[in-house]
Amino acid sequence: IFFRLFLCAPMASHCSLMGSAADPAWRPEYKQPAEIKIKIGDKAGDGPLHVRTKAQLPPKELEVGDNGDGTMSVKFTPICVGKHTFELTWGEEAIPGAPLEVTVVGEVERDPSFVKVSGDGLNGGVVGTPVVLTVEAQDDAGPGPLQVEADGPTPPTIQLGKLGSGKYSVTLMMKRKGQYKVEINWGSWEYPVPGSPFKIDVTE
Repeated sequence: IFFRLFLCAPMASHCSLMGSAADPAWRPEYKQPAEIKIKIGDKAGDGPLHVRTKAQLPPKELEVGDNGDGTMSVKFTPICVGKHTFELTWGEEAIPGAPLEVTVVGEVERDPSFVKVSGDGLNGGVVGTPVVLTVEAQDDAGPGPLQVEADGPTPPTIQLGKLGSGKYSVTLMMKRKGQYKVEINWGSWEYPVPGSPFKIDVTE
């Protein structure tokens, strides 16, 4: 006796975006709950549904659930405005209409008190040697960007680097000794971080 087993392979072509997610004019609102709804056709197979998000600050949590009526939902709350890209795959294939790109709108909220500046560079530096600071911004700080301006006996060079999610490096190079003032702001010059402006003494 021989048995032949047929596996129901996932078929993303039998899935489709629904509701707001299917509307090109959809604009989720900043810090307001939003939902991406997906219809799972009878011939779509067993999935599973995979979701990845790209944004300046991706939502903290994505709630993916089966609604029990042939649809699934991805619920999220945007924590920044601007472009958000959702990669939606069923099994290994992209769902038609994915990646889904939406623009989150609303009035941005920033709180620079959730930004911390640290590093040996705060204690001073030496002419011709990089002075390095580390800036860490928690999610509650809101979207940046990080802005740095410095002044002193001669204008120093400034280089910004990204170390990871919400973490940055600030590298300054001074050509003359003296005291330098370093202003660090979050989002705009209206939002100085705690301790800014920093005074850094540079020796030879």
